[in-house]
Amino acid sequence: MIKNIKFGTRGSPLALIQTNNVISKLKALIPNIKCHTKIIKTYGDNNQESSLTLTEHLGLFASEIQQSLINNEIDVAVHSLKDLPISHLKTLTIAAIPERKNPNDILYHPDGMNFNDLPTGSIVGTCSLRRTGQLRNLRSDIIIKDIRGNVETRMEKVHSGEYDAIVLAAAGLIRLNYDISNYYKFNYNEILPAPGQGAIAVEIRKDNKKLENLFKKIDNIKIRESTEIERGILSHIGVGCSVPVGVITTTDPLNTIACIVNPENGKKILVKEENWEGDRKKLIKVISTKLLSNGGNQIITKYN
Repeated sequence: MIKNIKFGTRGSPLALIQTNNVISKLKALIPNIKCHTKIIKTYGDNNQESSLTLTEHLGLFASEIQQSLINNEIDVAVHSLKDLPISHLKTLTIAAIPERKNPNDILYHPDGMNFNDLPTGSIVGTCSLRRTGQLRNLRSDIIIKDIRGNVETRMEKVHSGEYDAIVLAAAGLIRLNYDISNYYKFNYNEILPAPGQGAIAVEIRKDNKKLENLFKKIDNIKIRESTEIERGILSHIGVGCSVPVGVITTTDPLNTIACIVNPENGKKILVKEENWEGDRKKLIKVISTKLLSNGGNQIITKYN
């Protein structure tokens, strides 16, 4: 019987909430289990000056936590799934994807203004190439400006007047107890989320079979299936988490929408497969091939 587990996580309020959510699910199964949390600073946390669109690399918010796991300094790593590299380290495995909150992006504006009502020349903050391209696809008359910091820091930059609005993940705001009904939510025809956005990933060492069996009990199979398709498309395209690719998969029925977008001019290649009933690996290949053959390859080559 496992009695003690040491969790590794980033130190942001959101990361700690996500880790505590996982711990709560475990304690619901084993009330007496002792869980400890170790805060680990990642490259993305330490480098708050550089633009993420220029410095982003695989594992920007995950590599140091993964290394602590490999070094046996922690037993479990908790990540936002969208931050976890597609090419998984051979000695590690995702033991559970226990929950996924709303995967949409939202526009944070102090007055809850509709994106379409923003005045011409409004400054909108994001550090994502994916969001930048899709925003430009929707409106060429707004100014998109890079932004850094955690959710609260970014919000404060709006209230200080540095930005008119910013784009954030709805899931993060929900976990931080914000009422997202006050803000404009982008639908999937406007902005597609990052693969795995809104989902929590629990990572362990492959050789820890006791923990693997334990975390199977809190794994959500439907969420895992959806996010594996999303991440599979990114992997099949042959790119990392910093490139301008958006994708969402829903089940019952199985629908997938994916895009590759040019951050400079907003050109968007969009592919939809609805009511899919065949092999899921084939779905990944079909969508990836269509994205690349319709002009996505040129965009990926430039930003990969």
